Amino acid sequence: MVERRHEKRLRSLLGGRISFKQLHSTMDCVVRNIAPHGAMIVFPHTAVTPREFHLEIPHRGEIHAAKVIWRKHDRAGVTLSDTEKHDVPVEATRRIRRLMVENRRLKRQLDPGSW
Repeated sequence: MVERRHEKRLRSLLGGRISFKQLHSTMDCVVRNIAPHGAMIVFPHTAVTPREFHLEIPHRGEIHAAKVIWRKHDRAGVTLSDTEKHDVPVEATRRIRRLMVENRRLKRQLDPGSW
């Protein structure tokens, strides 16, 4: 078999999360191997994922833009963009996003024009 990777990958067992549809849809995954510009991710079940999404690796505090290169059953090989490091914990960012959505919903309920 011909090796097509440009970088050596390191084995890993990191919990990950992919997000798409402007971060409104998420799905858990496991990052089984990783390099600076590529990874193999495994889903708990056969999953339909978009060709491009964000891959979050909370243990490392990283988020990458990812693009699927290949898929096979419950796994996919992806290319990764440069790492985005987060100073704010990812869970706090997610909570803030949920609260902003809830705030907009409550403001719409208070709008007299919607009664």
